[in-house]
Amino acid sequence: MGEGTEIGNLRDQTLQQIWHGEALRDFRLKHLQGERHNIEACRSCTFLHTAPDNLDAVSPATFLDRETKTAASAAG
Repeated sequence: MGEGTEIGNLRDQTLQQIWHGEALRDFRLKHLQGERHNIEACRSCTFLHTAPDNLDAVSPATFLDRETKTAASAAG
């Protein structure tokens, strides 16, 4: 991601744990809520100004609903 932005550590967690973990969930949610400036690695990023951000087409409520359903499917 960038210096100061940590979403997990493959030495301590599986990729699945990181992917479904709280840190990456919060990272995604901040993007959806327009709070990229609160993420150190994203403050000076120019990628979003030069390429479409597919995640922004999803509302925070829809994202959280999908995350809940995905977590339930993985657990069951």
